[in-house]
Amino acid sequence: MKLQFKEQKFQIDAVNAIIDCFIGQPLKTDRFTLERSKDLIKKAKQASIGQISSGLENEVFESIGYRNSLVKITDNHVLKNIQDVQRHNDLFESQKIERPNGLSTGYNLTIDMETGTGKTYTYIRTMYELHKHYGWSKFIVIVPSIAIREGVYKSFQETQDHFQMLYGHKIKPFIYNSSKPQDIENFASDSRISVMIINTQAFNARGADARRIYKELDQFGTRKPIDIIAQTNPIIIIDEPQSVEGKKTMQSMRDFNSIFTLRYSATHKTDYNKVYILDAFLLLLIFLTYFSLSLSDVYQKSLTWSWIVVPVSENLISKERISSLGHTVASQLMKSFTVTNSFIFLFSLIILIQ
Repeated sequence: MKLQFKEQKFQIDAVNAIIDCFIGQPLKTDRFTLERSKDLIKKAKQASIGQISSGLENEVFESIGYRNSLVKITDNHVLKNIQDVQRHNDLFESQKIERPNGLSTGYNLTIDMETGTGKTYTYIRTMYELHKHYGWSKFIVIVPSIAIREGVYKSFQETQDHFQMLYGHKIKPFIYNSSKPQDIENFASDSRISVMIINTQAFNARGADARRIYKELDQFGTRKPIDIIAQTNPIIIIDEPQSVEGKKTMQSMRDFNSIFTLRYSATHKTDYNKVYILDAFLLLLIFLTYFSLSLSDVYQKSLTWSWIVVPVSENLISKERISSLGHTVASQLMKSFTVTNSFIFLFSLIILIQ
């Protein structure tokens, strides 16, 4: 039995939050030459003096790779876009492009979504939309563990037919395996959306096998896999970034040469240009719908925000700020709470209603 997926507005809103951060970026895909080996250069020289006359054109064509075009709009333009998105989503505005320590280029965007709300679906759809609007097609999904890696891969498989219907083509991701460098060559040379899923241990461990990504490999034309990946200017998507933010891991991720990074979690250690949060008010509506309740039920049962929220996170919000039940208050809650605290609030609400 095939799974049926229904579009959820909050997921589409999260997708659009990312797309709108790059308004003004031209739609473009760049090509580059995959340096297979010195043999190709030798054949080119032979062809130029007539020593060989056939086969070179096809071989050169097969050596063409595709990479993401660099962000063409300025930092100020990107910042303005981010601020527009933040205002639209009732979030605090970034005063500058916020980057992790030690980084002076690239962009990091934070999306707050709890596990179980369609987080993986949301960033897969974001890939399709980034490709549609800007031509970006190279993505690396970084996860903190093998278990999450397998779960993400399964989500790609389960949503293939759904996205085929929406966008006319499927994404066929691969899990990075140090013993299969050809997968990286295919990743670079494919003109379609290409996705590599990798857990941090695969590029951050000390073992010889795990470090093969940094080694020149004979079966890879004496090239380093990391160099081919870096040439594609990938977009990095980090699933649960709070679990992969060690100093060594962050340094290793720089080797991927990404044009920007999308960070999906509900428990971020640090927010960088937060552009979307699945807020308490929206979660309230979702849960009320699930239990076939309405906002009037909340009034009739004499429930107030202060009863529920203050005990959960009294240091974050005062009773004076929880004066009425409405979207204005929800906007303040959204700015003050993490998604996890919002879930605690909603579960408390449902328990009290019942």
